Amino acid sequence: MIDLYVINLTKRKDRWDHIVKTFTDPQLNLIRVEAEIAQKPWIGCFLSHKKCLKIAKEKGLKNIMVIEDDCLPMNKNNFVSRLIKIKNYE
Repeated sequence: MIDLYVINLTKRKDRWDHIVKTFTDPQLNLIRVEAEIAQKPWIGCFLSHKKCLKIAKEKGLKNIMVIEDDCLPMNKNNFVSRLIKIKNYE
């Protein structure tokens, strides 16, 4: 099972629903991370990714996969196998 952390604003349930419908492989465990809001969007984005890193640190994870809620796989047929390759690369 691969944990895939997804940054998502609560008010954008439509985007979360789209992610759930898009990333359907049973090997994926989608974990929703509440996006941070800031005056400037790029700061909110930065803080959201930083939040994911904090989660990884708290869980003692060596690495973490993070996507945003507007992410689309280039090829759904081999997404998970490519993700596994990336995850196992050291």
